[in-house]
Amino acid sequence: MFSRGMATTKRKMVVMGRAHRGLYDGKHISFGNKISFAGNKSRRSWKPNIVNKRFWSQTYQRFLEFRVATSVIKKVKKLSGGIDHYLLTTPNDLLLYKKAIQIKKNIIDIHVRVAAGKPVRVGRGAHLLGASADDAPEVLPADAYPYRGPPRDSTMKPLAGPSALEQ
Repeated sequence: MFSRGMATTKRKMVVMGRAHRGLYDGKHISFGNKISFAGNKSRRSWKPNIVNKRFWSQTYQRFLEFRVATSVIKKVKKLSGGIDHYLLTTPNDLLLYKKAIQIKKNIIDIHVRVAAGKPVRVGRGAHLLGASADDAPEVLPADAYPYRGPPRDSTMKPLAGPSALEQ
């Protein structure tokens, strides 16, 4: 396949160059046609939705800033360990970003040192030395927060009157 200006990874897929500068979750530029009302076709592209985002790292005890796709933000929010858990569970050939891969190595190194009882620099996981299994955050079941529908504001009218609800 002819790939101008694009790199390839171990998974044998073409990766756009900007994916090496942030957490893009495998998102790429898509190409297609814009079709006018008259039926004329002209080429266009769809770029991934990329934002600058700060994530709180439990290991580093500080914010880490990345350029991320919005799909990564959703994945990080779902994970109980936040950005640390996302970096640890995502393979390097999907991460691609050198800063993220280095942070992943540092997180692994910090947790190995803490498990072995070795000293850790202050601010780099030192708070984990005195931690026990009881200090872990409690994971609530999925039904602990039932869906209550869209938020209501003062301008919204109820669907049925009070008489319909009482019956």
